Amino acid sequence: MRRTSVAIIAVSAIALAVPTALTINAHAQAGDVLLSRDKPVTVSSIEASSFGGALAVDGNASTRWASVEGHDPEWITVDLGSVATINRVLLKWEAAYAKAYRVELSDDNQTWRPGYSTSTGNGATDDLSITGTGRYVRLYGTQRGTEWGYSLWELEVYGTGGAPSDWTLTWQDEFNDAQGTRPSSSKWVYDTGGEPQWGNEEWQYYTNRTQNVSTDGQGNLAITARRERLPGMENCQYGTCDITSGRITTKGKFNQAYGRFEANIKVPAGQGLWPAFWMIDRKS
Repeated sequence: MRRTSVAIIAVSAIALAVPTALTINAHAQAGDVLLSRDKPVTVSSIEASSFGGALAVDGNASTRWASVEGHDPEWITVDLGSVATINRVLLKWEAAYAKAYRVELSDDNQTWRPGYSTSTGNGATDDLSITGTGRYVRLYGTQRGTEWGYSLWELEVYGTGGAPSDWTLTWQDEFNDAQGTRPSSSKWVYDTGGEPQWGNEEWQYYTNRTQNVSTDGQGNLAITARRERLPGMENCQYGTCDITSGRITTKGKFNQAYGRFEANIKVPAGQGLWPAFWMIDRKS
C-alpha cells in the first residue's frame, strides 16, 4: 500500500438557504483530554463474549459492552492507571440503557465516592459534568430502562492526569481564542475564491473574513455561510456568486501519514448544504 501523507481541510459548502454554520471543536471541550481510551476495564457481567467491557473504551462506535439481560445491579469500571482529575464523563447508550445509575470515583477500586447520580435516565447520550479525582471510574446501574440489560457503545472519561496512553499527540487546535478571532495562522491557511477551481460545482465563494471563519469564544471554530455579494465574486460557475463561506486547510502547516484524526463537529442540516471535514493528500 502506498504511504500517503494527508492534510486536514474544514469547509462549509452551501447551495441554498443561509446563513448557516459548521462548528468545529478539536476535542470534547476546551482543556479536556480523553483518559479512558483503551484502558483496562472490569465488568459485573457480559451478555456474550462478543460484548466484552473493553469494547466500551475502544473508540469504535460499532462495538459495545452489554451486561446479562434482566438483572440489576450491573456495573462497568475503567482503570485510568493513576489518579486523575476528572471533569466529564460521556455515556453513549445502546437501546439497553440505565434509567437509574451512579457514576463513582475511587483511588483503590474499593472505596467509592459519588460523582453523579440520576433516576430519570432516558438513554441516547449522557454528557455529564463531573468534579472529582480518582484512578477508577465506575458506572453502577441500579435500574434498567428496558427489559434487557445495560449496554454502552462508549464510556469516555475526560480530565487531566492518569497513565499515559499508547498514543502520542502530534497536533491539536482547541480554538480557545476570543470570540471573532481568526484561526491560528501557524496551523491553518485559507482557500479563497469560487468555482470552477474546486471542481464540485459549488455555489459559494470562499473568503478569509472573520464573518465566515472565526472562533466563538467558547472553544469552537465557526465556519459560516452567508447570503451576500462582495466585490470580486463574479467568477462562480453559475454566474455571479451571492453566497460567501469558508474553507481552511493545514496544507503546508501540518501533514501526517498514519495515526488517528479526531474532531467534534456540529453540522447544519437542510437541502443544499454540504459541510465537510476532509483528509486530503498533501500533494492535492
